[in-house]
Amino acid sequence: MKLEDLIATAEYKQHPYGTSWQPSDEATFKELMDDVDRRGLDKDIVLYQDMVLDGWHRYLACLATKVQPRFVQFDGTDLQAAEAVHASGIRRHVAAGQQRLVRVHGQPRARAQLGLRDDRARRL
Repeated sequence: MKLEDLIATAEYKQHPYGTSWQPSDEATFKELMDDVDRRGLDKDIVLYQDMVLDGWHRYLACLATKVQPRFVQFDGTDLQAAEAVHASGIRRHVAAGQQRLVRVHGQPRARAQLGLRDDRARRL
């Protein structure tokens, strides 16, 4: 089944916060689908406001393979939901060096060890 067909027939829709990241291409989705079919679902799909907040492609892969999806409800504010999606996307979509930069600048102790002042770290 094509990705577009899965999206059109899915019970849940993708939460608008999750659409800020680049959609999966067909080859990457096929790899995920094969993995879900072979090993099952590794991580629960997160629902918020009756939509998929995190795990959109995992959800579609479950639909395509008939693997039973597992859901958890996100229990937080809109701001927390947006931040969760942003953090999840950063982990997946940026280079390793950029990931380290995000982690380092998010931790006061790491900033201090690198000799970065708080005001400089915020600008980076």
